[in-house]
Amino acid sequence: MSLSRIELIELLGGVVVELDVLRSQFKLGDPIRGDLDEARSELSFYTDKMIRHHVSEGSKSFVELTSSLQVVNDQLRSSIRDISKIASNLQLVVQIIGIADEIVKLIPVSVLFRSHLAS
Repeated sequence: MSLSRIELIELLGGVVVELDVLRSQFKLGDPIRGDLDEARSELSFYTDKMIRHHVSEGSKSFVELTSSLQVVNDQLRSSIRDISKIASNLQLVVQIIGIADEIVKLIPVSVLFRSHLAS
């Protein structure tokens, strides 16, 4: 099942919140905290792009990517709070970031360019 644009933004926002909770369990300077900080930053960047720009929800690519995203998110949700699975959780977050990157690439370049000029 595909997500709507709003559901996509909510899903990614939920992952950002989970990363915030997980990050709080590590001290500043801990390499794992650094990885989580970076992942959160990247995911926030992609979420912001999806908030500000329209993505065609009906395209085949959008449907496929959001379906894949749901599968990975379900895997992450089942283990995100388990510190002993931090390595596998980080791999799942990296997959989510990769899918978010692919979804952002569906935004027409002209829209991104005009937005950049207006900033």
